Amino acid sequence: MDPASILEQIELQIANVKEESFSRKEILEKVEKWLTECEEESWLKEYNRDDNRYNAGRGAHLTLKRTKKARNLVNKMPGMVEALASKTMTWESKRGTEFLYDGIHLLSMRTPYYARRKRKKDGGSGIRRNCRRDMLDCHSSRNCWKQTEISKILEALKLRSSHHF
Repeated sequence: MDPASILEQIELQIANVKEESFSRKEILEKVEKWLTECEEESWLKEYNRDDNRYNAGRGAHLTLKRTKKARNLVNKMPGMVEALASKTMTWESKRGTEFLYDGIHLLSMRTPYYARRKRKKDGGSGIRRNCRRDMLDCHSSRNCWKQTEISKILEALKLRSSHHF
């Protein structure tokens, strides 16, 4: 191969990566916003458990402002998660591939979030959890993977092993 064709292939790959990065940018921004809101939700949960929250000390007005802001974010979170899911599904249908975030199928990250919201709605906070921890659990657990994903992996492993013999 001559150096010109290699350079052309590299430039083509760079263009493809840039286009891929641009197509993922909006969704990744929404994921980061979701994670930030999850942290605020955790802070609010801890704040609500604090018995000293009614003591008016230095900075109490700032804490109350943060509390109000956090409550607004938490109330908007279900709609934001649905919008993120919708954008992700659109992206996946256009690309014909799954949207992965830190190696996790992004849509499967919603499962622990919905389970936590359901526990909360059913009348109990249940186990102390937060969004980020739920997503990490999802990442480490095969329970969040779809059966078809597991089947694909097993099929790929079978194909690899059959080519080696």
